[in-house]
Amino acid sequence: MQELVAQTDAELAIFCDDEGESIALAGPGLDPYDVRVLGAHHAAHVLGAQRAARRAGESERLSIGCVADHRVLLVEALPGGYYVLLALRPDRVWPRARPLLRAVAERFAAEL
Repeated sequence: MQELVAQTDAELAIFCDDEGESIALAGPGLDPYDVRVLGAHHAAHVLGAQRAARRAGESERLSIGCVADHRVLLVEALPGGYYVLLALRPDRVWPRARPLLRAVAERFAAEL
């Protein structure tokens, strides 16, 4: 996770299970508790999107992006409710971060 944060100039990265519990995280200069809270906060959104995808006959493997004024959140949802979340400032070149995030998610998916 540290490498992903360094490569993308992200604020934080976190890998969570289906209950929003952190498995791995990186957030240089941030309180680890705050990183865990941000990761856990998105569990319901990820699980809801995965349920909708299943009902539509689609894969649980999703790429989700949310662009706001102060932060860009990129999420790679994996089977079983696991997900990797990357948070960047919107002034960063965040489209370039998506393939790096996807590669990390694929490595985690291979280990599940």
